[in-house]
Amino acid sequence: MAASNFLSERSKPDGRADRAAATRRATATFIGFVAVGAVPLLAYLFPVPAHLRFWAAGAMTLLTLFGVGAARGLVVSTIEWLRGGLEMLVVGAAAAGVAFGIGVFVSAIR
Repeated sequence: MAASNFLSERSKPDGRADRAAATRRATATFIGFVAVGAVPLLAYLFPVPAHLRFWAAGAMTLLTLFGVGAARGLVVSTIEWLRGGLEMLVVGAAAAGVAFGIGVFVSAIR
C-alpha cells in the first residue's frame, strides 16, 4: 500500500511530481499498516489462554477497524465518526472473512 500511495502521489495529472509529499504519505501509510496490523498479534504475545487467542485476536481486529474508521471520520469532516467506524468495520470484516474463507478452502485441498 505504501508503494502504491507513493506512486499515485508522484503521478499527478498535471505532471508535477512532489517527491517529499509522496514520501511523507507513503511513510505514514507504511507505519499505519504495520502498527494497526500488529494489534491482532498482541493476543499471542500476552498471557491469553490458548483456546481464547484466536477469538481475542479477532475481537481486537474488529475494535481496531472500528477505531481507525472512527478516527478517519474525525479527521475527514465529510463523514461522522460513527459512520466512519462502522463503514471501516464492515468493509474490513468482509475482507477478513473472505481471506479466512480462502485459507480454509486452500487448507482443505491439501
